[in-house]
Amino acid sequence: LNTQLTDIRFPVEYLTTEYINILSDSNNINSIHIDVNDTDADFTKNQNLHQLESLNVLTITSPNNSRHVRVYDIISICPNVTKLDIGITTYTSEFFSKILRKLKLLKILKLKVQSIPFGSLDLNIFSNIETVKIDTNEYNIIHYTLPKPPMKFKSITFTLSQRNDESFNSMRQHYKSDPNWKITLSNSYMKFSSAYK
Repeated sequence: LNTQLTDIRFPVEYLTTEYINILSDSNNINSIHIDVNDTDADFTKNQNLHQLESLNVLTITSPNNSRHVRVYDIISICPNVTKLDIGITTYTSEFFSKILRKLKLLKILKLKVQSIPFGSLDLNIFSNIETVKIDTNEYNIIHYTLPKPPMKFKSITFTLSQRNDESFNSMRQHYKSDPNWKITLSNSYMKFSSAYK
């Protein structure tokens, strides 16, 4: 393992206690991209695990709901992350509540999600994050609730597709007169910017 690297990508099975401690000791790692799959890593069995203090950017791809515990384990050793890019199968507020409790310094969240159950997503859960970007392939109509002040939000961006046109048209109509938000619309995204940033 090259301890001079600042950016690393690997599958979760490589995230062993030995590697984590080497990365922590080198104190150079700024960004890690981890592919979570059905293979267990052994690092949580060791109570002397080092923190990855230098890590600012964390990308986690493909965790299904059965892998949430593994994601918590990874995040627990990354206390200084300011940007999280995560792709998940199904959105749950409980999952993100636990993540946000661990990532106190998080400023940017990029969320790619395939399914949003119950037809709604309350974004107040992300009120302490400055920038949120959401990309979803959900076919069903989703009712989004935007945060209200006080909040740290600067912007929320939604990737647009034909699958979710009706959801976003409804949201745009609902919030177009809301003094808390300025709406920017393009062919590929809809952006809500805080009027108080």
